[in-house]
Amino acid sequence: MKVLIEKVFKLLLIVLAASLPYNIKISAFLTVMLTILWLVSCGLGEIRSGILKHPIFLMPILIFILSVFSLTYSASSGFFPIEKKLSLLVFPLIFSTIKTRIDQKLIFKILLSFVLSCTAGAAYSLALAINKPGPFGVDMVDITEMTNHAIGISHVYFNLYLGFCLIFICVFLFSEKRNSWFSVVLIPIGCFLLFFMFLLGGKMAIISLLILAVSTSGVLIVKKRKWVLGAALAIIPLAFFVFTILSVKDARARFEYLVNTENYFTGDNAWNSIGVRFSILKCVREVYLENPILGTGIGDVQNDLNECYEAKGYKTILDMNPHNQYFQFLLESGILGLVSYVLCILFIAIKANKSSNYLLSYFILMFSLCSLTESLLERQQGVMFFSYFLSFLACSFSSDPLKTSKTELKDGDIELNLRSVGEND
Repeated sequence: MKVLIEKVFKLLLIVLAASLPYNIKISAFLTVMLTILWLVSCGLGEIRSGILKHPIFLMPILIFILSVFSLTYSASSGFFPIEKKLSLLVFPLIFSTIKTRIDQKLIFKILLSFVLSCTAGAAYSLALAINKPGPFGVDMVDITEMTNHAIGISHVYFNLYLGFCLIFICVFLFSEKRNSWFSVVLIPIGCFLLFFMFLLGGKMAIISLLILAVSTSGVLIVKKRKWVLGAALAIIPLAFFVFTILSVKDARARFEYLVNTENYFTGDNAWNSIGVRFSILKCVREVYLENPILGTGIGDVQNDLNECYEAKGYKTILDMNPHNQYFQFLLESGILGLVSYVLCILFIAIKANKSSNYLLSYFILMFSLCSLTESLLERQQGVMFFSYFLSFLACSFSSDPLKTSKTELKDGDIELNLRSVGEND
């Protein structure tokens, strides 16, 4: 029975990772199943010891508690804002206490399932778009709507997912011991995802990926004297980016739009993705100044913003959130909430860096950068992605299975040694 439970648990972890790019109801159902299985096999004592043993798991839990606290002084009733963030509590508890051994093969299977799932979603979206009339074969407003129409996920979140896929592929290719057949498969997949990511046009995810690639390239060149590897890491994504914006008019227009100063204005401008953020910022400032210390409460943020929008005549941007996760916490919980959230993120980044857990480091850096232009934790697609992979990476890459010596590895095993990126090329 114990062996069966462990096998089902591993399968659920893999399938859950694969389900994330698609209908959130599938991921929610799998999470419930995973939670039930965890409750059956785990005791309360293990929960306490697990959290204390790995304090990094406390960070998403503290973020969840922060949201619950802000609900206590919110004038609006209802627990939906908290329900959306339940995975911030669930996944850290599960991953910090599970009895299932998260070994190298399971880690690889979970990450690979996510990559292949995202690849399938991207391929299907592209195929569907090409077979429709319109610019670049897309019968919709623009090419950014491809994934939303095909698989039901916004380009903002899907590009974030693709960025993480590309980070994993790079880490795998730089690992000490890797299966050459998987390398042959992952390289073309990485090239396709890189092209599709630039084509889809989630600007902040693209900018974040390029920043991480160039900065890592600089470290490899300056500190490790890995000239060829460092140059390739910067040149390849930049070359793909230039090729995409030069060959696809719609993709180029999104970045030309970004540098056009005429788009930076406030007003009733929901059609303007840049200007609308400036309009929102004006109301964010006014709402924040009314409750600077503790904020307005998680249930009242949108109502207060809508009142400001209406007062200024910004009717087309009604119901838009701050489009910035830091401002979101600033309005929900005031300056105390913002500081608490930033400290949690910094703690995770510092712990990941100290343990040379590069995959977790890049994950949290990319998520933090993308949070500058989107309230990523206001949708379950963002919350579940953040909580699942943060908890999974914190658990697996800080536990004994990942510190397995080379002599303990069997032939054919895949080793994701994140502590030596670039040292073997």
